[in-house]
Amino acid sequence: PNIFPEWGNQPVDPAAYVELLKIAYRRAKEANPNVYVLSAPLAYTLGQPHPEPGKWMSMNDLDYLEAMYEAGVQGYFDIFSVNAFGMSAPPEDPPGRDRLNFQRVLLQRKIMERHGDEDKAVWFNEYGWNAAPESFPPEKLIWGRVSEQQQAEYMLRGIQMAREEWPWAGVFMVWYFRQVGHVPLDDANYYFRMVDTDFTPRLVYFAVQDVARQEEAPGLGLYQETNPNVTIYGDWEQVIDKNALGKGSVRSDTPGDSVTFTFRGPDVDLVTRRWPGAGRLLVSLDGRPVPGLPVDEQGFSYVDLYSPLTEARARVPLVRDAVAGEHTLRLIVAEQTHVAAVGRECVLDAFEVMQEGDAAFPIWLLAGIVAGLGADGWLLWRTWRRVHWVGRAP
Repeated sequence: PNIFPEWGNQPVDPAAYVELLKIAYRRAKEANPNVYVLSAPLAYTLGQPHPEPGKWMSMNDLDYLEAMYEAGVQGYFDIFSVNAFGMSAPPEDPPGRDRLNFQRVLLQRKIMERHGDEDKAVWFNEYGWNAAPESFPPEKLIWGRVSEQQQAEYMLRGIQMAREEWPWAGVFMVWYFRQVGHVPLDDANYYFRMVDTDFTPRLVYFAVQDVARQEEAPGLGLYQETNPNVTIYGDWEQVIDKNALGKGSVRSDTPGDSVTFTFRGPDVDLVTRRWPGAGRLLVSLDGRPVPGLPVDEQGFSYVDLYSPLTEARARVPLVRDAVAGEHTLRLIVAEQTHVAAVGRECVLDAFEVMQEGDAAFPIWLLAGIVAGLGADGWLLWRTWRRVHWVGRAP
């Protein structure tokens, strides 16, 4: 919205965009309070004045974001989305107000934090480097230029840097996979592609593919409900939950709905919610009853999530002393519930894989302590396990 052609071919207007976003946010939440609303990503630009005094053809993205906050945008988006292009610089190139590069997002992030939005994740709506041919006319290289080898290398290095240094960084969406044929070869935009129009892969495609195939070892640590090692079957509903580790969880009261979790490690706990309306989960480990858990009359091991008092974030032991190797844990919403339960709803917030004895000091408690010290604890843990090479849920 901060450039003339994408704001209706008229001078840009951050206050008007905020009013549009407010209406959209309220209507979306009225329809479904668990919808995540993303802000519109801003074009990387240093700005271009409009012929009329005081107006802009394109407005510096940093100034535009400041104006958005001055117009009252806070509270009207759940996730901040950015466009992050590397131009001709490597991902390590430091940010500057007069520079367009990958790390310019840090300047936008500082504005967010200054206005109290440090707890929001940032998604990368458009991300990449342009690999136009070396013979391409310089006046047409509006996105800068790198070699195809650099394009592939910088793409991976930028994501890795974000994983290690930016706990607020979420989904990366590569710009782009393939044009459908409407962008000619003499347009620099064509050379962001991962595959040609005939689907011939470029080097950047193979680089991302190779890394994506390296499955994350499902060992010790915290695994939230959207982690690739967690597979959900049935009608589980995703819920925005301020008490959950990542501000979100899934829930179901439909018998037969299930979740599987693949892991390596001796001990596993479920992070969940317990209350009078909670149900029962049948639990199996590698297709068999789980040693140490109670068994119902049909031979299924289970855990009751029922509690006479509400526990917004509770730990329920599932597995102890599993043998070395990879295991599959399956949870199924049961028909039967605790005799005192008034419902059968089950909530999945996260799994935690631990060494023997770790349960005495849970990871999520550490995250809470960090948050209490002023750091963005929940977002740190949220993104630690959830930033992946391909887009996933928030």
